[in-house]
Amino acid sequence: MSGKIAVKLSLLLLILLSSCSKWDHPSYWVRTEDGCRLPVFTYSGKSTMPAIIYLHGLGANHNNFDAYPPSSFARFFSRKGYQGFSFDFRGHGGAICRDKSKIKIGRLWRYDLPAVIRSVKKRKIKRYFLMGHSLGGITLLEYAAHFTDPSLISIIAIGAPVTFTSSQRKIFLPLINRIDFLKRISPYLWSYPFNYLIDAEPVIKFALRHIKLIRLLGNPDNLDPEQVKVMLTRAVSPSTPISIIDQLKEAIINGPLVDEMGINYLTSLEKIKVPVLFIAGSTDMMARPKAVIMSYRETKALAKLIIAGKKYGFSIDYGHIDLVVGKRAPSEILPIIYNWIKRYSDGGGDRIRTGE
Repeated sequence: MSGKIAVKLSLLLLILLSSCSKWDHPSYWVRTEDGCRLPVFTYSGKSTMPAIIYLHGLGANHNNFDAYPPSSFARFFSRKGYQGFSFDFRGHGGAICRDKSKIKIGRLWRYDLPAVIRSVKKRKIKRYFLMGHSLGGITLLEYAAHFTDPSLISIIAIGAPVTFTSSQRKIFLPLINRIDFLKRISPYLWSYPFNYLIDAEPVIKFALRHIKLIRLLGNPDNLDPEQVKVMLTRAVSPSTPISIIDQLKEAIINGPLVDEMGINYLTSLEKIKVPVLFIAGSTDMMARPKAVIMSYRETKALAKLIIAGKKYGFSIDYGHIDLVVGKRAPSEILPIIYNWIKRYSDGGGDRIRTGE
């Protein structure tokens, strides 16, 4: 099988699987200043404790931190008393936005996240954390860099690349150059049901073992087929903005992300004032540890860097999505985040930069 055919088949399978995403009923809706409507989903907690706002990744939805209920990050924090708020970015899940061709990352942190934060404050939430994975992490980093909010305690960026390395260019350019192929076939694929693929666990096992593209998304050894099956039906968005992928393509070719207003997403990190927890997977191909280290170094605020891999005391080398939905994430990644949030909730927290 030629390399080109293998790539197309890999992309085809992922799109088929993502088309099976199920819809949830939001707790309420918010409207952004530029006219989009975003569904918001809530998790119960104590009114006296800070809240956590969860930001999903590219191609995901509000269930990013609740993909597999038995090991859900959002449900864990809810049990600990932290109210939770998750939502769908424009172009994802159930979000409603008229002009999808103009969806760029800048609109996520300029309009989407502020709209959700305003709605959270209306519910008498006085203090909150932001936790984001991948695209969600990029969004919260830029929000914190450009907006000053005394109510924001700290941010947690998990597998969030604002710049890319030369090794990533070699890996991703052959895939990204096939965006036109995706544009042509995706409207047809999303018109048909493919639930039988998800229900067939052997299909998931085969994908984890033999489809190399899966390794770009996470470490297959840290992904359980049952969890993956549930995740694909709950946390994957069948509508992913191609305009954001185009933006990422440009960054992979030229270096750091630069948005439509000319803002360099890497250098702007020096403006962040709140504490930042950076978490990177040691084998993450989406957010290379080297790229995350560059973000950590650019950040002048108090920050902590965690690289999840065997070399750093973890039981396995983490990839990208398995930082949140991996078999070992609840026992290794979640406690790190919980300890960070608990310390800052109690008014404590780290006093020096740690990492590297």
